[in-house]
Amino acid sequence: MLWRTTEIDEEDGSPLVGWKGSKQDGTPVPQGVYIWKIEAQFADGTYWSDEDGRKKVGSVTLIR
Repeated sequence: MLWRTTEIDEEDGSPLVGWKGSKQDGTPVPQGVYIWKIEAQFADGTYWSDEDGRKKVGSVTLIR
């Protein structure tokens, strides 16, 4: 895991701070394609998923 946050905007669910292309200790990562995955549990104990009941996943290309 390179980055994670538990700080979200309560109105739209987006992260308050985004990934800056570095590891958690601040060390920059190499240029390349990275995979992301979103997992969330609400205060009522239910889990967030897309319309098909799957966790959200995707990729991001980091260009330096």
